[in-house]
Amino acid sequence: MKITRFVPVALAAALVVGCTSSKNADDQAIDQPAGSLQVVAELRAAYQAVNPNTRVGYVNAELPGAQLVSVTDVPVEDFHPGDAITFINAQQQTIATGRVVNVVDNAVHVKYTPGERAPAVGDIAIKFVR
Repeated sequence: MKITRFVPVALAAALVVGCTSSKNADDQAIDQPAGSLQVVAELRAAYQAVNPNTRVGYVNAELPGAQLVSVTDVPVEDFHPGDAITFINAQQQTIATGRVVNVVDNAVHVKYTPGERAPAVGDIAIKFVR
């Protein structure tokens, strides 16, 4: 029973303490994170105009070795372990997908499977709801 309590705490600590941002000087358009909160807000408005239940946030921390990212600026009460997440860049190109593994305080922790690349700080995370 103690181990089930330890895992979420360890995951949260690892994301807070060990998070890094990665940049490569040779980045191409697919490699460019959305960057600004204004872009995230604009995309949130556009997606929610089509489906108000869509949730859009941004990656605020990453732990590449564990393929984990933290997503914030979302209503965390709408996320549950196992929920599917799509990561896009500012050009709305899908870069990766993932599944929610934990919800803590004001962040959603997502284990991702890289597509074009791994999600980075500033990328956009979307939870689509049917």
